[in-house]
Amino acid sequence: NAEGTGCYGRADMKLEAGGWKKKECRIKSDGTDAAARLVILMRQIMTVEFDVISLFPADTYRGRENGLRADIAGMLAAMKPRFLRFPGGCLTHIGSLEERDRNAMYRWKSTLGDVWDRPARRNSWNYNQTLGLGYYEYFQFCEDIGAKPLPVISAGFDPHFLRMAPVDDMEEWIREATDLIEFANGDRTTRWGAVRAQMGHEEPFGLTMLGVGNEQWQTEKADFFERYEIFEKAIHAYAPKMKLIGSAGPDITSGRYARAWEFYHAHEEQADFVYAVDEHYYVKPEWLYGHTDFYDNYSRKVKVFSGEYAAHPCSGFNRPESNTLEGALAEAAFLTGVERNADVVVLASYAPLFARLGYAQWSPDLIWFDASNCYGSPSYYVQKMYSENMGTVTV
Repeated sequence: NAEGTGCYGRADMKLEAGGWKKKECRIKSDGTDAAARLVILMRQIMTVEFDVISLFPADTYRGRENGLRADIAGMLAAMKPRFLRFPGGCLTHIGSLEERDRNAMYRWKSTLGDVWDRPARRNSWNYNQTLGLGYYEYFQFCEDIGAKPLPVISAGFDPHFLRMAPVDDMEEWIREATDLIEFANGDRTTRWGAVRAQMGHEEPFGLTMLGVGNEQWQTEKADFFERYEIFEKAIHAYAPKMKLIGSAGPDITSGRYARAWEFYHAHEEQADFVYAVDEHYYVKPEWLYGHTDFYDNYSRKVKVFSGEYAAHPCSGFNRPESNTLEGALAEAAFLTGVERNADVVVLASYAPLFARLGYAQWSPDLIWFDASNCYGSPSYYVQKMYSENMGTVTV
């Protein structure tokens, strides 16, 4: 009921004693109001325990039962992305190493199965994450929009807070990677392929790329390079053709970035050691204008993934006005150099992708939304223009 507006929808439901029971109903409102509330009332005095209350729109993208909001997903689909990197950046590695901890690092297996069995967690941006959007839904959405899936797994190492699994005890984290490949590509005779099939997708998802760590860098106390070598060896022993994405850290100006490239170039003669190295940069528009030639002189022996980039005329909490036309034009200018160097920059993606108005810890963002609407920032239309008008000839 939206108080004072007269909009109202109602559904009655019978409750039975004796353990947890799933209850569903359909509520149709006789009007629209962005401030509507869900209210649950008892007809008599009783004690009832509720858990996992989910109010879902009837119209989801492609009609998926546990689907995405049609307008938001439709905006992304209209951009015609060639790939989708998920579940996010720092989201993949910030947290404790204890799997049962509510503040644990993101584990893709926790996002499978019935929604009410998925353990909620507090994520990197300090809000509750139900994991209702899980890896099955990510893969499914990629298939729906014709984008290649690019999941990023934790390397058992959080460089921001220096939480790390011992290098000589990485089996648990290696298994996260190989089991994910089996979930995506295995048939029903495999353990995780059978889980995917039971969830409703008999055919493999066709995973070809996998990121090892997000914004990982070498520190005095943690050897990310050794970790990457361990992952590379184990993953390619299991799936020789898997394209691995390495990490160059959180910026493109510090010694961390330089040391990362020294490491990957030291292995450039090793076939398939790394498919592309993930670079991140959130910079002023002036930097993008001044560096349209950034990749002109890169070595062609190791490929690049511009994994997170955006112009930041200004930044901060809940600032949609930071998505300026100036910033979008600077990104467009920089992308001329990215496209000109497509022989070395094989993947590129603006970040972050979505932000909810009034709840965004980070600005600017590509697509903003609230409870009932969404819109693309100027940067969105730059991305859409480039995606819809791919170059075919280099002059």
